Amino acid sequence: MPTNLCKQIFLTRLFSFTLNCTEKNLGFVPDVYRILQKYQLLHHMESFVSTGLFPKNKAWKASVKTAINNYEQQQWQQRISIDPDFSRFRIIHTKLTEPSILWKIALDEPGLTPKISLLARFCTIIPAADNELYTCNSCGFCYNDELVHFFSACHTLDAIREEFWSFVIDNCDVEFSAYLHQLSDEHCTCAMLGANMRVHDPPHHDTHKFITAVAKYFYQATILYSNS
Repeated sequence: MPTNLCKQIFLTRLFSFTLNCTEKNLGFVPDVYRILQKYQLLHHMESFVSTGLFPKNKAWKASVKTAINNYEQQQWQQRISIDPDFSRFRIIHTKLTEPSILWKIALDEPGLTPKISLLARFCTIIPAADNELYTCNSCGFCYNDELVHFFSACHTLDAIREEFWSFVIDNCDVEFSAYLHQLSDEHCTCAMLGANMRVHDPPHHDTHKFITAVAKYFYQATILYSNS
């Protein structure tokens, strides 16, 4: 009985709204329409009003989930695409609904969490403007982008960097190693922070091993870099 009563109240409110029976559109139905319109689901309600048909519960839940994910992904993409502060982040993390590979690795190997957290913090560093130059307190060389300098150029870290790349060459697929070495310093930095630079392909099967090595070797490098 309560279910039938709720349905009758809903239908009364719904048709009062759609037929403009009241001067003021108050109540929950206008809110329902606004929400459905926001997520491009209004056609389901319009179909229900005209035909009395509505998707089954399971199909409706799937449609709602997909619509909300698509909307939020689109909003997120627009937000990070127009703001230069996200110029690196939008390369590293391309899907709002999918966790970064960094956190997937931390989930698989909890002991690496502090090192992975450091890489995650690196992802949030805002790149400097193109015309700005800084002097490295560690090696004395000038740089424009501190992260690129840290991962690719700082001479204080040459020994750790050489040891890291030796590990990658010895333990990763030859094709994957070659792919990494042909990347620019900027794109290699993004790859080391979890970006999939193989845009049209799934991440390589050695990516997990590669990111794990980055976390281990450059955690040591951070200590050396900070203390120099």
